[in-house]
Amino acid sequence: MAVYDKKNKYAGMTFYKRPKDTRYYLYLEGVNAGTLMIYDIISDFFNTQLGYAFPSQDRLSLESGMGRDTVGNHVRKLLKYGLIVVQEEKSSRAYNRLRYIPQMPLDKGELFRKYPQARRKYERAEKKVEDRYAEVETITSPNDLRF
Repeated sequence: MAVYDKKNKYAGMTFYKRPKDTRYYLYLEGVNAGTLMIYDIISDFFNTQLGYAFPSQDRLSLESGMGRDTVGNHVRKLLKYGLIVVQEEKSSRAYNRLRYIPQMPLDKGELFRKYPQARRKYERAEKKVEDRYAEVETITSPNDLRF
């Protein structure tokens, strides 16, 4: 296996580009890495000429390795928290009538102002990290090393 360096260009490979602020959405109720994966896939299917993405739930399920019900739950979370807009084509006889328009995420400050419970959850997690490292002792003398 080779080391992945995000600064390198890799011939023949493509990557998802996702705004970094989406990571703070993980502190919202019901949002997890799977939710953001569905956001990535919808964004990847976005057609700039049409102005929307239209993968079926079956396609989203196939691309993510998740069941259709799980995909549907993630789509509902993305819609609830404003990461996608969903349009339904009522006149179509096509099996897949849903269109998805990925949205830019709120930045961390905006997200936490809008969803204070997410801010509180983030702050609790941040405190756990700070507490874990609060017990770190700086050693300034070789005599203090304990091997």
